[in-house]
Amino acid sequence: MSLRLILLISCMCGYSLLLSAQDIPYPINDNYTIKGANGLTLSIRRVGTHRTHPEARVILLVHGGGPGGVASFDFGPGSFTDSLVNKGFVVYLMNIRGWEESTAPQYNEKDTSLTAGSCVEAAEDIDTVVEHIRQREHLPRVSLFGWATGGHWVAYYTTLHNDKVDHLVVLNTLYGVNAPWSYSSAFADPSDSNRYDSRIPLYRTSDTKAIIASRLASIPAADKTPWIDTADLKSYAWSVANDSGHLTLKVPGGYRKESFYMAHGHQYWNASNIRVPTLIVRSQFDQWSRPDDVSAFYHDLVNAPRRDSIELPNATHFVTIDKPRQGRNALVAAIDRFIAAPANP
Repeated sequence: MSLRLILLISCMCGYSLLLSAQDIPYPINDNYTIKGANGLTLSIRRVGTHRTHPEARVILLVHGGGPGGVASFDFGPGSFTDSLVNKGFVVYLMNIRGWEESTAPQYNEKDTSLTAGSCVEAAEDIDTVVEHIRQREHLPRVSLFGWATGGHWVAYYTTLHNDKVDHLVVLNTLYGVNAPWSYSSAFADPSDSNRYDSRIPLYRTSDTKAIIASRLASIPAADKTPWIDTADLKSYAWSVANDSGHLTLKVPGGYRKESFYMAHGHQYWNASNIRVPTLIVRSQFDQWSRPDDVSAFYHDLVNAPRRDSIELPNATHFVTIDKPRQGRNALVAAIDRFIAAPANP
């Protein structure tokens, strides 16, 4: 039983847990917003104890190009976030501009040369949240976790701000290496396979049917039940899409352009500029990242004081929301081992 559930039951029943005031955890959902750059609003969720111990492990989770922070990491009881909290982490979830409750700039949607939600913009948002966490938790550095495009964003951010990052963990993330990629044909210009198709709309939009189809397609078996509870698929799709109020996911789509060019060898950042302990994780059945990304990323981490890479057997791209035994438990254990204590006490 999770700490959050124990506290909820205790409060409902009128029981006292004999906790001192400074030990009382925050409510189950500590959701709030902070001011971002250029008048934007960034949404945050914090899960953990009320007071952060000086030796506490604080980690910021950053979503990818599809679901936002809550849908990616804190969907339902016993979530990925719950598992990290039960290991003693203080967990923050954030949303990059344009995801869930975070506002987006007024992009000119007719100008398809724009990269809406670029890694530069994402890094700006991450820095705003990292600064907020450092001040709130009274810590010099924060560990970062990024899933898929979120891994691209947090790695780029780390190359700029090594002094603010304690540990870096990336999951199912592309790196700038030219290798076959399953999405190349979907994003390529029909007249030039090495060029991104500028006709693709600035925003990514997906209705609930497409969201469910994507989740099911990630599982390489006819029987999906070992990985997911199919009865939860509709509520999952609703949680992904409902931030717009129209049951359609609409988020900045620039990550697709950057991912396309990364898959063709372009480097928006180089891992040699990362100088913090780094863990690279890839799911066995991930269709977004490639084995070549892991090997090239690891090879270039020449200045990281510690580096490691692991593969999660039987895990899919959506390992953070699949059933725990299909890679999620192994992922949590790997993070727990790797971030054993602050890197630079």
